Amino acid sequence: MSTTASCTIGTPKAASASFASVSDSAARAAADRIGYPLVAKLVSPDVAHKTEHGLIRLGLKNADAVATAYDEMVAKARLMAGVRIEGVTLEPMLQGGVEILAGVTRDPVFGWMLTVGLGGVWTELMKDACHRLLPVDAVGAEAMLRSLKGFKLLDGYRGAPRADVAAAAQAVAALGNAVLAGGDRLREVEINPLLVMPEGTGAVAVDALVLLTEHADAKVEEAA
Repeated sequence: MSTTASCTIGTPKAASASFASVSDSAARAAADRIGYPLVAKLVSPDVAHKTEHGLIRLGLKNADAVATAYDEMVAKARLMAGVRIEGVTLEPMLQGGVEILAGVTRDPVFGWMLTVGLGGVWTELMKDACHRLLPVDAVGAEAMLRSLKGFKLLDGYRGAPRADVAAAAQAVAALGNAVLAGGDRLREVEINPLLVMPEGTGAVAVDALVLLTEHADAKVEEAA
């Protein structure tokens, strides 16, 4: 048995706001404050991969679009058996960058295993990943990234700006350290995508999945 939760663990995350409803003026004001375009995600501990179920809306350009997205996602989720609806999270839709995956799973024999690879829609298609046992520092994390076949995408492929590989490596190492600090509460953590912005501008965790062990609390504390 496991509990699913989302949180920020060891990596910078985009500014966001969560609402049980977006029909009130406070939610609309928050959307204006975060800035457009926005991404809206349904908040539910029962749906791990929301994109596959149509529970994420991209490119919302105004408060009316946010309200419409909320209504549509909630209506869709209500048709799914056993899905609890806790509201909607609004986040800025970041432009540019390269999507990578950073995850940690518990191997029954060897312990915590760190994985990095291409993220977003490329994860399963390309199957380009590197694995190492924890602990892994930033130097080791950067070596993992550089070992990927798709590293060219981070290194300015065909004239694109080079991505902030150093920031990505620091974020990956911080994820590993946070998981080690979490102890037996955690079973698996995955950040996908970790958006690596142009060189000098950092890396941002766009979405995360946390699986807790059977006896862990339902809430995972954030780790700096």
